Amino acid sequence: MAVVGDLNSGHLLGVLCDHITEPITIVSPLTPTHVIFKTDASIADRGFNISYSLDPCGGILRGPYHIINFETTTEAHCIWLLEFEEGQQIELSGMNMGNFASGGTCGQQGSSFVRIRNGGTPTSPVLWTSCGGQTLATTKSMSNRVGITAHFIGGTSNQRQSFRMQVRAVQAGCGGTLHGLIGNITSPANESEGNKYRNGVECSWDIEAQPGYRVQFNFFGRFDIESTLGCTNDFIQV
Repeated sequence: MAVVGDLNSGHLLGVLCDHITEPITIVSPLTPTHVIFKTDASIADRGFNISYSLDPCGGILRGPYHIINFETTTEAHCIWLLEFEEGQQIELSGMNMGNFASGGTCGQQGSSFVRIRNGGTPTSPVLWTSCGGQTLATTKSMSNRVGITAHFIGGTSNQRQSFRMQVRAVQAGCGGTLHGLIGNITSPANESEGNKYRNGVECSWDIEAQPGYRVQFNFFGRFDIESTLGCTNDFIQV
């Protein structure tokens, strides 16, 4: 069985088969969402039973600027898929999380939480997760796609939970959050100036890894940065 958000664009949300005993939840930001069941001419089995529900939130947002603002007094599970133009990054800022209900481990179904993924698939690396105890500093994605999940459990009577943030397109140039085991970081080139780096640029890359890993930097090839006493003008800082 395949769950496809959009037959035209090919947004595949999941493919399921075999014997599954644990509950599985798939949430789609797309309407309509298509469920496709296909069999061949060989082995048959007992089949499946799924239920669905609709939440008044989520969807696909395309740039260049949006304010995501949602509040609820009941349970809700919202997913926003940000898909901006190729060559752009997405800047997330102005996070505000109000009166989140708690009832279990942060990031699990028993608590209210917000999770941001550095990409547009359900398995993209997690950029940030919070259950209301912290807010997100201004952050940039590493591509033109970001997934945002806001899960709200039912709180006390008339407890109003809310989530608000701003997203905007920025031209891809430098900076962002990296999750890969290997990668390259290069200075942003200015083609009109012979591929030299621009003046007045400040880039910040955050490299995130699981506990037990160390980060090693290898400087290779050309390294040409303005020379000043104490590296006070142009510099790299680790």
